Amino acid sequence: MKLPERLETIISMVPKCDTAADIGCDQKIETRLCDGLSGVKAGEADTVIIAGMGGMLMEKILDGRLKDFPNYVLSPQLDIPHFRHFLIDHGCTIEDEQMVEEDGKFYVVMQVKCNRRELLVKPNAHEKRPQTYDTELKQPYRRDIDFLFGGWLLQKKDPVLKSFLDKERARYQDILTKTDQTEIREKLSYVLKALFIMG
Repeated sequence: MKLPERLETIISMVPKCDTAADIGCDQKIETRLCDGLSGVKAGEADTVIIAGMGGMLMEKILDGRLKDFPNYVLSPQLDIPHFRHFLIDHGCTIEDEQMVEEDGKFYVVMQVKCNRRELLVKPNAHEKRPQTYDTELKQPYRRDIDFLFGGWLLQKKDPVLKSFLDKERARYQDILTKTDQTEIREKLSYVLKALFIMG
């Protein structure tokens, strides 16, 4: 039986490991009933997989536990820009991102490593939040647009991201034919900037 493409992508992004903990999945070899990661001890798994939840719920599950496990494969469905900031600001490295379109919906899958570096944050009075600097690892997450759409996806000129951006551009342009909202114009400007970056 062929797995859905999103699950195939998640599996393909799991690094070689002895033990993986799949949080919130309905198919496991060993099942534990617990709240998030509360039933998994630090170091008990090499990789933690969490998919199919909103970014805020994932943040709640991972807060205070990120350094307990070296590898993560994460697929948040909501609040993705905020979730990227959460990972970077807590000393993790987003090693890769892939985007999948399935049944008309778009999904992001992230491969994340923690405990790789010390976090260096320089406050910027003109930004709403601190900006993360990672010159050693040269992470492609520096600008607002990298957090909005995924620095790796932009850098790789990911075709699925391009399809997503094209649909977002058409959606925002259609809205602006009916109403002139500053928020929509701002969102459209980010989409157009991302499309320009991707060429």
